[in-house]
Amino acid sequence: MYVGRVEEGKRVDTLVRLVSRHRRAGHEIDLVLAGSGPFRPPSWVRRVGFVDERTRRGLVAGAVASVSASRLESFSLVLLEAWGEATPTLCDAACLPMAEHTADGGGGLTYRGTRSFTAGLQALQQPGARERFGAAGRAYVEERFSWDAVGVRFRAAVEELACAS
Repeated sequence: MYVGRVEEGKRVDTLVRLVSRHRRAGHEIDLVLAGSGPFRPPSWVRRVGFVDERTRRGLVAGAVASVSASRLESFSLVLLEAWGEATPTLCDAACLPMAEHTADGGGGLTYRGTRSFTAGLQALQQPGARERFGAAGRAYVEERFSWDAVGVRFRAAVEELACAS
């Protein structure tokens, strides 16, 4: 499952090529793209377009993984939203913010090229793997990004600023 702008700038074309190679190697997997944009994928890719939040959450919750080939994310809400649905992620290791969250949260895997992308998909399809990675990602989101957790950090920052002045 991919959620975001469907364009080459987000490397959706690269993602389609990676999944296509995985499929040609004999692996049964579909790719669903949710979002709008000019990229026109091949006919085997399921493009659902822009969907409402409830539909998007349902699609992500039912996916093997939320995948991204983008290397230019500064912070990925899509990554955190997937983990909020207990869905693991697979992202390009060259995107440092996503790779750091993945390493810190344990909610998915990173890849560096075709072989490790395929290995990552295969690992996430092993019995129990989706549940383990998904649970770790959900726990990370709850610990770091719940309203309570953000509120505590925000109040601490305000208090620090108040004391400094």
